[in-house]
Amino acid sequence: MLSRPLQIVLGVTLCLTGYTWWQGRQQEADSASHAVVQSRARPARISQIASEAAASNDAADASTASAASGVVVAGKTASAASTASAVAFIDLFPRQNWQPLPPPPTPTPKPTPTPKPVAPPLPLRVVATWHDPAGDQIVVEAGGQQYVICQRCDALGRVQQGEVLLGIYRIDKVSRDAIAMTYLPLNEPQTLPVGGAP
Repeated sequence: MLSRPLQIVLGVTLCLTGYTWWQGRQQEADSASHAVVQSRARPARISQIASEAAASNDAADASTASAASGVVVAGKTASAASTASAVAFIDLFPRQNWQPLPPPPTPTPKPTPTPKPVAPPLPLRVVATWHDPAGDQIVVEAGGQQYVICQRCDALGRVQQGEVLLGIYRIDKVSRDAIAMTYLPLNEPQTLPVGGAP
């Protein structure tokens, strides 16, 4: 069975052929000479109409084919969608985990700032003092040893102002009230009170 577009093209061709034949009959009646010319022109006209009909027939076939391919593509898309929906399985009862949630991570404590180093307490203890016009002399004890500290004294074994005691304490000033010294590793001043000693 012919497709609908092809049937339409064939019907139009038939109508045109009939119309052409009818016109040919009218013109034959008018004059015989004119009929001869018309009869010569008729085959060309028929061939032209036939070629136009064939062209329109080809166009109809192409549109029919594209429509059919569109139906096939739509059918493929529909079948792919139905397959995808069949594959996409929804689990109404998924496996549950009844374990308690882990505790939130504890924030890392901020690092405590490193405290500024401080000089240790003085390991010295005042044992005795001498007061004379030449200058004051103060006897101190450290680790079981005694040292004589003076402002200016020439005696051997005395520690004068500006010298270093125990390798880490520089004697800065000697007075009757206190001995001012500097803890050399930190360059920190320290004071040893002398008041109240005999």
